Amino acid sequence: MKFPKWKHPWLCQHLLYAPVYLAFCLPFVLSILQDKGIKILGWASILVFISLMGLALWYLLHNFILLLGSDLLSSEIHTWQRDRLEFTSRINGVDCETALRRICRRCALWGRRWKEGETGRFIIYYKHAYSWTVYHSMIEKRIVLCQAGHLSLEQYHLLMGQARTILSRLPDGVVRFHTKQEKKAPRACVSMIVILADTVDEDVKTEARELPLNTDDACILPCVAECPTGHYYMNGGKSAYHVGMMGRPAQNFARGMARRLVFAVGLPKKNTDKRPPFENREMLEKSLWEYVREIKQGMKEEKTGEDKECVKMIRHLKNGEVRVGEYAIYCKLLDRVAVWAFLPDEDDEKLVSLLPGDTWYYQKESLKGIHGFRNDYNRRKMKPAQVQEVDRRIRAWLTANGYCIEEES
Repeated sequence: MKFPKWKHPWLCQHLLYAPVYLAFCLPFVLSILQDKGIKILGWASILVFISLMGLALWYLLHNFILLLGSDLLSSEIHTWQRDRLEFTSRINGVDCETALRRICRRCALWGRRWKEGETGRFIIYYKHAYSWTVYHSMIEKRIVLCQAGHLSLEQYHLLMGQARTILSRLPDGVVRFHTKQEKKAPRACVSMIVILADTVDEDVKTEARELPLNTDDACILPCVAECPTGHYYMNGGKSAYHVGMMGRPAQNFARGMARRLVFAVGLPKKNTDKRPPFENREMLEKSLWEYVREIKQGMKEEKTGEDKECVKMIRHLKNGEVRVGEYAIYCKLLDRVAVWAFLPDEDDEKLVSLLPGDTWYYQKESLKGIHGFRNDYNRRKMKPAQVQEVDRRIRAWLTANGYCIEEES
């Protein structure tokens, strides 16, 4: 089936979660019908509700990798669809003075003006935003506004350097209503530099899309406006979330500031023909069902490969031997094998990250009479002392063979 395709990301995403929506909505529909006097299941609707909740939970857990990957892909495509090489909007007027006045009006409602640090043509607003997550102790939001007649590349670099100097002198807010542990979390520093000009060189339009600073906790987002034409040049993309637990990336906060302070009503949707190039363009024409089939097949093949490698290590490793496989690193003690996740760095293969396991893998013959054999081996929980012993042996082997272990912060 060729429809839907990933160029319709929200439709694909909602179809993947349709079983969960159905499981949650059906009991309420039955309840409403029962209140109207239409008795379908009577008291059995309670059992139906519990069963459907269980099935929804099973669906989410069973398809966790698929749903996680589709979330990331959907977010990436949707962000690309909203991004533009050239945003067009007349909401701020067609001259620099009017645009500056309207943006300043929104900034005054949003934060405070820092008159003490203003020099020359620069106007600064800031806001110490409270962080509702444990990943940041506070979110420092700043915006610098300035005007220019004709903006050349040399003047653009000069204004950006001066604005960054001003931003470095802005005072930090005081962290309140947090525990001592939460106060130790890093601050998210999100800044925007908006330059309003009458005319802009082509080189500036290209360079304005490059972020001078962009990390998980800090971002400076430049925005260049050619006011008479209503064209705005900035990077409208989002930073992707890492797989795991993390706070909202700083670039995503900066994008939200641009939507609210510069454009007032969100990023303009015009100029759909001026989107930036999309790296994974073949995915746009791939159907949802083809994507699901490929992910399922890949997971099945990977699981089969892991099982075969584990069985091979159980049979061929000697007592006390440590060996690096394609999928993990293995350590054998007596007739038992422990498996540690092993992830080399992309730039340096000798720099690795380790994720300890907590399970012994046995041959079938070692557990006669115990049920539940699977793929020629069975499993048993490791004791904490055993985990420490295996971890010590694996670390010693890696160090002896020239590896450097990257410790988690």
